Amino acid sequence: MNPNYHVRLIPFTVLAVVVLFLFPFFVQGSHEFPITTEPHNQYDPAIYGNIVVWTDERNGNKDIYGYDLSLQEEFPICTEPGDQLSPKIYGHIVVWADERNGSSIYGVNLQTKEKFRVVANTHTQVFPEIYGDIIVWEDEERGNEDIYGYNLSTQQEFQITTDRKRDQYGPVIYDDIVVWADTRNSDAWMDYYDPVTKSFTEWPDYTEYICGYNLSTQQQFQITPADLGVYLDLSIYGETIIWGASTGDPRTTIESYNLSESRKSRIFRDFFYLCPPDYARGEGIAIFEDTVLWTDYRNCNWDIYGYNLKTGKEFQITTDESNQLYPALYGDIAIWTDTRNGNQDIYGFNLTSPVTPVIFNYRLKVIFVYLFYGMLIVPFTLFFMWKGGLMKVTMSWIADFRRSCIIPILPGFVAVYFLSWLPEIIPSVNLDLSRWIPFSLLNLLGILHSILPYLVYYAIVGYLVYLALWFWKSPYIRINAEEIVILTNKKGKILLKWSNIKEINFKRYTVEFSDLLDRKFRIYLFLVNRKDSNDLIQVLKHLPVKYSPSNGE
Repeated sequence: MNPNYHVRLIPFTVLAVVVLFLFPFFVQGSHEFPITTEPHNQYDPAIYGNIVVWTDERNGNKDIYGYDLSLQEEFPICTEPGDQLSPKIYGHIVVWADERNGSSIYGVNLQTKEKFRVVANTHTQVFPEIYGDIIVWEDEERGNEDIYGYNLSTQQEFQITTDRKRDQYGPVIYDDIVVWADTRNSDAWMDYYDPVTKSFTEWPDYTEYICGYNLSTQQQFQITPADLGVYLDLSIYGETIIWGASTGDPRTTIESYNLSESRKSRIFRDFFYLCPPDYARGEGIAIFEDTVLWTDYRNCNWDIYGYNLKTGKEFQITTDESNQLYPALYGDIAIWTDTRNGNQDIYGFNLTSPVTPVIFNYRLKVIFVYLFYGMLIVPFTLFFMWKGGLMKVTMSWIADFRRSCIIPILPGFVAVYFLSWLPEIIPSVNLDLSRWIPFSLLNLLGILHSILPYLVYYAIVGYLVYLALWFWKSPYIRINAEEIVILTNKKGKILLKWSNIKEINFKRYTVEFSDLLDRKFRIYLFLVNRKDSNDLIQVLKHLPVKYSPSNGE
């Protein structure tokens, strides 16, 4: 065999490995399929089984249309005068918000073709959701937004929320659980509204959080504390609730909550963004079994991303340069609103097909963020170590007695606590070149102004890390044949010459010294390392021998 045979195989082996690694990236988007590409706008899709429904504008107003995935046939559901929008489907029942007589909830049975009006009143009813025989929606019957429900079997309407000042909206339902966004713990808008001047006397504190209601037990419960920020969207499947929230910038968090375990966990967090969007991402969240989908702007256009709750894997579904918005999900079929044809259409994707894996996912970002900002803190730590000196030995010591481990832990704990908040407060990266070109002095001052507070933050954390290292490395007590040195802190120390010590008293928690000028000094034994404490007492009792220490209690 040619001895160079194995050598020649090396580049081919490397190429094969690279191709296998990159294969998922080459197949991305190849399994998308159009559901409707009619030249007018179609949006707000929902899906159950093989039936997809959406809002359609082909007739000059908003109507409800549907598509049977198994038969590959499109069909109209409601084309009445006025607008029909926000359709939802469960089983053979489709419900929507209908504006032919104000804004009410209407529905249809796809098997019997029988249409019905859920509630006949003049108040605004929007955003219906359905599960089984129960329909829920937002209702403005009492002047603010509340959550109402309707039982198709008993034909009975019922009220879920009753707060008269604050709004409850965006309800979703699964089985007996109804969940919505709630503002009842916020300062109500109307409390700050002056009807005479028709303006707000001050800006109210508007905080949203997630609440729920058990239809079986008729008990209401709170899921998140009242610090959610700005709620974006909400979805529920089984015991799992998913929502998106923003704290005032486009960096969004997507959280999950398990009802049976009362446990919240984070699915996704934006640390950086290259292209700031016009509005916060995270709108459009869907969940089915272990799969979560959402709308994402990380590629400078709206794409559909997903996450598997069981495997912890993040993936990308859509890769087209246009916008894909508001996903819905049932089984292995994901659908969304798509703008690739110049108008809004409905597209779909079969999740059994290969998806684009997200290598740099949320958990990996967490690791890199802490490593990166840890590296930024290292120069400040080294600076303080160089400036203050971590450990300088200038003479021969008989004994060094270490500090209690609690002392270095305290600044170290504060530093770690500050580091844990870094991903929450760090500025988002904006690479918009229009801010840099032309590169004027004003731009430079603006950049320095935005960076300076974070440099101060890194300096503080670096100094805390330095303090932890200094306390850990530097002893508390140093003793030689001539003197005792008590290193109280980095900048201060107490130096006691043996020749100036008149008396030593040993107490339970302290050792007290008196000098020839009757000044008092103390060594706190609880600040000494436990293993060194007895040795310190023995050294103080026996060195030097020219005086006799008195024993205290």
